[in-house]
Amino acid sequence: MLLRWFEGALVWSKGFLVADQIPNSTSEFSEVYDGPAIADHTMEVRDLAPALLALAQTFERANSLLNDERVHLSLEIKASPRQGSLDIMFVIKQTIEAAQGVLSSDFVTSALTLQTLLIGGGAGGLSLIGLLKLLKGKKPEVIETGAEAVTLETESGRLVVPIKLFQISNDGLIRHFLEAALKPLARPGIDKVEFRSDNQTISQIEKGEIDSFRTEDTSPSVTKTLLHTFLKVRLPKLDGAGKWQFHDGAKANWYEIQDAAFQNEVTNRTRAFRAGDILECDVEVTQTRSETGGLTSEYAITQVYDQRSYPPSGGEQQVLTEPSESTG
Repeated sequence: MLLRWFEGALVWSKGFLVADQIPNSTSEFSEVYDGPAIADHTMEVRDLAPALLALAQTFERANSLLNDERVHLSLEIKASPRQGSLDIMFVIKQTIEAAQGVLSSDFVTSALTLQTLLIGGGAGGLSLIGLLKLLKGKKPEVIETGAEAVTLETESGRLVVPIKLFQISNDGLIRHFLEAALKPLARPGIDKVEFRSDNQTISQIEKGEIDSFRTEDTSPSVTKTLLHTFLKVRLPKLDGAGKWQFHDGAKANWYEIQDAAFQNEVTNRTRAFRAGDILECDVEVTQTRSETGGLTSEYAITQVYDQRSYPPSGGEQQVLTEPSESTG
């Protein structure tokens, strides 16, 4: 079976405007959260704010993908509560970047077309939300790619989608931002979210459909953090082989010494250590995440700035190393 939307999705390929004809392009839609948790028209800021930011990033990324840097897009909001729901009105504003020297022959994907591609339009048709709901988290097989449309093989049969819709559906950032924009739907008491235009529902997502919008975990498996800190010497490795144990005030860890000048002073016995000495240094923390979700951390001292000794309360301080006589 061959599914077609607006006679083969060629309608949206016409959804462009000549650049010099639209110094400003706008479109409006609303997003409605519904459910018992928001019957009083309120939602926690920590849930709503990231979702609003992610929705704006979804539109900005799509605009950047389809219009390059020729067009600036912003998403503005104004709230309008309805009985038993939270209704937020959005205004998409596009302006041509004059400095980019856009020619009249250049075509721009308008604000209304971006809205139609991402969340749907008043005239119906397939949007990114509709496509992802149809695919149910499955990746379709591309059967044929044309200049204006792509034919996909899905569980429901073959589907023809506009080339621009196919582009945004395969953009990892857009998918990531859209998933984040829908996160409030996963909260208890929020049952569905609707997008509306001209008082008509153009797309709707039920709580049970949220899995269709999940993306593969593309976060980095290794992260590195550089810290400037103080460490107390616990177990040094004076021969330069192996890691040292330091205490950071909370717990003890093993650290690789990557400061070559410092290590040479230790190996050549030109630097003395006493129990309880503290180093002021830079530490690189490397955190690795396994495929099963396990976390491991490794520590390396990349630069030593200072060494401080503090006499113990009572008794003589234990000398761990002493400078060689040739240096004294």
